[in-house]
Amino acid sequence: MANTAPPQIAFEPVRVRALRRIVSSGVVRHKLTTLVAPIGYGKTTVMGMVLAELRRSGRHAAWVTLGPRADTLDATVQSLLAQLQPEAPRAHPTEALLDGRTAPDQGIDALIRALNAHPVPVALFLDNIDHCTDPRLPRLIDRLCFDTPASIQIFASSTQDIAYNRSRAELEGVVLPLTAADLRFDAAEAGELFGAELARTLGAAGVDTVMARTEGWPAALRMIRIILERSSDTGATLAAISGSHQMLADLLNREILSRFVPHQRARLIELGLLHSFSEPLIHAIWPESRDDGLFETLLGGSVLLVALDPANTSFRFHTLLRDFLAAEALAHIPESRRAAIRTSAGQWHEQQGNWREAIEYAFAAGDAVWANRLLTDHAEEAVRDNGQTPQFLDWADALEQAGITLAAETEYWRIWALAFRRHYDAAKRRLTRLQARVEGEGAGDHRLLRPIHLLQASIESLTDNGSAAHREASAWLKGSRPDDDPFELCAAHCILTGTLTAESRFTEAREAIQSARLAASEASSPYVDGWVATYGNLIPVAEGNYTDAYAMLIGAITRLRGELADSAGICGALALVAARCAVEMNLEEEARGLLVAGLPHLRTHGFLDVAACGLAAAVALWDGTAASPYEPRALQAIADSYPPRLSRMLGGFVVRRLIELERIDEAAIAAARIGIVVNLETSGREAALPSPRGTNPALALAEADLVLSMCQPAVAAGLIEAGLARTRRQRRSADLVDWLLLKAQLAGDDHNPELAKGCLIEAIRIATHRRILRPFIARRRPLAPTLRDLCEEPATFSVAAERAFFAELIETMALDGPEGTPARLLEPQLFERLTPRELDMLRLVAVGMSNERIAARLGISITTVKWHLQNVFGKMDVRNRSAAVATARLLGLVG
Repeated sequence: MANTAPPQIAFEPVRVRALRRIVSSGVVRHKLTTLVAPIGYGKTTVMGMVLAELRRSGRHAAWVTLGPRADTLDATVQSLLAQLQPEAPRAHPTEALLDGRTAPDQGIDALIRALNAHPVPVALFLDNIDHCTDPRLPRLIDRLCFDTPASIQIFASSTQDIAYNRSRAELEGVVLPLTAADLRFDAAEAGELFGAELARTLGAAGVDTVMARTEGWPAALRMIRIILERSSDTGATLAAISGSHQMLADLLNREILSRFVPHQRARLIELGLLHSFSEPLIHAIWPESRDDGLFETLLGGSVLLVALDPANTSFRFHTLLRDFLAAEALAHIPESRRAAIRTSAGQWHEQQGNWREAIEYAFAAGDAVWANRLLTDHAEEAVRDNGQTPQFLDWADALEQAGITLAAETEYWRIWALAFRRHYDAAKRRLTRLQARVEGEGAGDHRLLRPIHLLQASIESLTDNGSAAHREASAWLKGSRPDDDPFELCAAHCILTGTLTAESRFTEAREAIQSARLAASEASSPYVDGWVATYGNLIPVAEGNYTDAYAMLIGAITRLRGELADSAGICGALALVAARCAVEMNLEEEARGLLVAGLPHLRTHGFLDVAACGLAAAVALWDGTAASPYEPRALQAIADSYPPRLSRMLGGFVVRRLIELERIDEAAIAAARIGIVVNLETSGREAALPSPRGTNPALALAEADLVLSMCQPAVAAGLIEAGLARTRRQRRSADLVDWLLLKAQLAGDDHNPELAKGCLIEAIRIATHRRILRPFIARRRPLAPTLRDLCEEPATFSVAAERAFFAELIETMALDGPEGTPARLLEPQLFERLTPRELDMLRLVAVGMSNERIAARLGISITTVKWHLQNVFGKMDVRNRSAAVATARLLGLVG
């Protein structure tokens, strides 16, 4: 008979995350909960805690712990029946035989009947059911899950996958499958396990060290706690703890290695030298293993394996077990044999095309020459195509320490890697040395001179030295040759695009990015396509053409996510630029989603202008509280990893946001940190604004906004007029809207309503097609009187799109104007009447149909569709499909 006694926990259990997922306040969320993990993951402990909580809430429960002798289904079923019906007679085997079913089947039926008739809810706990080898076990689980009422809950633990109709259970939402990943402790739970005193002694860094060694394995954490509590020198003991520690070694020997016969155990120790393994790799290194069943034993014995792929073909050992095996190998296997095993593994990986793994094994085998050859062959692939920059730099450093001189081309990619990691000073030093080396060597390496010069331009760009970057990239392009690498051509044109955009030379920037696109089409790299899309869309963003940029950015993100992992850094960079557009268009939920995708990548991917877009969007969404994910101090930590201009820009964004929140004193303090000091006595600016490229728009707007908010109208007027003149020259529409709204506010404060209305009207006309909404909403309070005045003059805007945009503003800002203001604004006939065919077109566009689908739907050619749509755009005075749909919806022409 199986053990029906619940576990007696000899220690204070930790209320782990898994427990909270299973039960809360006595309420179990799922009918079936499975806990499947190797030994030592606290499965029994968690189930015992669930049992205790349910019993405190008055629930009835039955517990069965199976052991080696209790491996029959009959034993399990009868144990459960005995607890549910203490007086019920057991079924007679002859009766079951005459009924045409085996006794276990009879027992399952009796158990189901007993559960269905039970007067109160019941929780069944099946601990260690992997000891039950009866093939009817899946049928028992299925019947318990699907043939009993919702008041019956089942909890089952196992070291192996539990067989049941999982597809149906998941489809019906009745199962909670927990694995080792759910049961392993996090740092907070480890700290609770250690107790306040030991956790305080270890500190956060010590707890993190333990977590790194154990990967949250509860059994190991408990053993380490015992070891540390017995130690007189906690720090030294912690430093020495690994899988080779005697107490952990005893556990591993007792629970794991004892399952293997001697020759398998020897092979297992050798296997511990590998980072990961698969059946073909094992057979390649140990051909005799095809016959001794080692791999099958590994898979069947729950030897703390971690699957590395969904198909469960590649594995690694748990960290503690791997360390233990490595220590055993170090003690018992000669160095030459260890090197031979690693060399064999590396050769196998090289044959399979797994060059990263091959390099690691070359280093482990002590063969620096082999590692250098592999690194030379794959340097470009590692850095450019796969983003393996941290590992590449480690490999290069290791070769240098081994006395190997890297090939010039490998060194070139090493400098790229340093630049990608923002180690700019080191990159510049190595670049100078490499250039001297190449120029001093034979003509064979002179082919690197042009890439070296381009790399110089790239580093100047990344360090925010725009003029030098422009000069170097222009010089490189002037010497371009037919055999230039498309990637290098693309990079040079992107650098020019960035510097030209920063200088508001938008026509030239568009010419440069078009050249970059042509080069990217030959480079055939989704990463390259992504960076071209990023640089290219910074142009309309700088101009303030948010609708155009947003559509292109979302399209680029969608395409790249189909080719790269969703977490790819370039997708994050694009998301940050798109977030800036979304915020300015008042699409706040979309902006938040984009920031979630982009902000985590900012420290490793992107460049200053991309980061500025993300930070501007984040600050705009900051609600002013310290708990916000966009709290400025958290954003400052990101800005600190970039050239200083980004910190000043972030400061400008924060100043303006604090003014919006009417926290003027805090805004003044934040402004002082970036060199803006408003002296109320002199009414002037006391500190010049340092900027690598002249007056920075973000800082100039912040200064003018702060001066105006601090009641310095004369100084504000001068700053605003200078800003307007400069921005008109630059043709930056969004900035121009901001300056016009500042001037409108100043005019309103100065009791000049006509000037205020004039500025506001001009701002609306600029903002309409570009969907620049946020500046108006941010200045709702000071602009409200002027906006209300405009509501009384519905004929002010003669263009349909402008009237629709103004109506949207009034509705969005919820101003208390005359009753029915948005509708009144839209009453007059705004444009030439659309024909029935044009209205059909507009409605199909509104539901998202492409020109091709519209043509097929209406039975006309695509050319005819385009002709009709151009007529629609002309009549509505809009430039694109999205503006036409937005205007049509406000006018009630489409749903």
